[in-house]
Amino acid sequence: MKLGEMDEELTADLSTKFFVKGPEVSRAHWKKWFPIVRSGKKIEGLALAPLNECGFEPDIIIIYCSPAQARQLMMAAQFTDGEPVHADFDIVGACMQAVVPILNGKQDYTVAMPDDGEYERALVLEDEMLFSMSAAKLPEVMDAFHTYKAMGFCHRKLRMDMNIEYPRPDFYNNAMKKWGLKTSDDIWDLEH
Repeated sequence: MKLGEMDEELTADLSTKFFVKGPEVSRAHWKKWFPIVRSGKKIEGLALAPLNECGFEPDIIIIYCSPAQARQLMMAAQFTDGEPVHADFDIVGACMQAVVPILNGKQDYTVAMPDDGEYERALVLEDEMLFSMSAAKLPEVMDAFHTYKAMGFCHRKLRMDMNIEYPRPDFYNNAMKKWGLKTSDDIWDLEH
């Protein structure tokens, strides 16, 4: 993260550390994909703490979660804002991918794939990913979770269910009728 000014020597050195074959290709990757804190932002450093013990007002919340939990978090974010969560799955610099786009005000949410540093030093599990959000969005996301829970549509209520055909909600049946396809009221004919 850009906590200070990047001079030419530091940029040349850092931009070749991305596990990309060839220094010129690595530098091109750095310039195009690696998030850097916007100039003019006063960032002295980062303070990290578990949310339930945090003695300061956080700017960003990072949640290590399973893909199923990330799906529920993304659903809550989309329920709140009406937009899907956007992410760039760069395999290097997960901490930057999780923090900088939000810190720069580019977006309120993102998902990052853990890199080797997250695995080795942050102890992220092999089946986890990072979901990040602006701390200002926490009340809205929690409201979305409560709405889903009231509807019976929350992470713990979902279950696998394998059938040849499923009952469909009315909006699906209406679309199927318009398209000349079978609705859930039609008898499923295995021979055709």
